[in-house]
Amino acid sequence: AERGVAPGALAHRALIKRDRGDLEGASRDVEAALRIDPELSRAYLVRAGLHVARDDLRGALADLDRAVEHDPE
Repeated sequence: AERGVAPGALAHRALIKRDRGDLEGASRDVEAALRIDPELSRAYLVRAGLHVARDDLRGALADLDRAVEHDPE
């Protein structure tokens, strides 16, 4: 991960990369965000979207469950 980068910023950048078709770059950023803050529900939501883009619905559901677990509202 990049030193000093906020995990929320990494999750946001992952969305931008995903929207530009860079799924690998998006995955790297979201994984870095989760290494910094494993309770960042937004990162799990982003990763769920990446799973969907790869037709991995089981992985997407697991990450949606994690997102709700860390931010039930």
